[in-house]
Amino acid sequence: MKKIILISLVLFMSATNFFAQENASSVGPKKNAIFLEAGGSAVWYSVNYERKFPFKSMHRITTGIGTLFIPIDSSPIFSGVLTAGYLYGEKHNLELGVGACYLFTDPDFVGSARIGYRYEGNKGVQFRIGFSPIYGKFAATGIEEYSGKGVLPWGYISIGYAF
Repeated sequence: MKKIILISLVLFMSATNFFAQENASSVGPKKNAIFLEAGGSAVWYSVNYERKFPFKSMHRITTGIGTLFIPIDSSPIFSGVLTAGYLYGEKHNLELGVGACYLFTDPDFVGSARIGYRYEGNKGVQFRIGFSPIYGKFAATGIEEYSGKGVLPWGYISIGYAF
């Protein structure tokens, strides 16, 4: 009788351990994201892909790539965006990073920094908002008040899906 109770207890504990491990891994932070961003590194808007690399509990490094296209009749604007960043948190994150936008239509770079808030829901919904000052030549971006090189106080907001 003692053997049956002992075997039952061991099987019960093993089953609960397997179940707990399965749930813990499925709730963890997602490693990939796609999102639409207004403002930010691409100045007006961009469509982006991002990859996250966890290196400690609640700490992740991010790299991303994006693009912007504005079909203006006289001179369309087309650019490519590269970003790198750091996230602290799990569901609610502090976001720090830098970005570079290459304007193909008027060959030049626009650089940016960012500090903001990121929400990542369990079902993949991602929301970001923050401050993103940009530095560069703004004549190509259509911001006439800042036609020379300089720093422009800027922001960003985005919505996307993490998977």
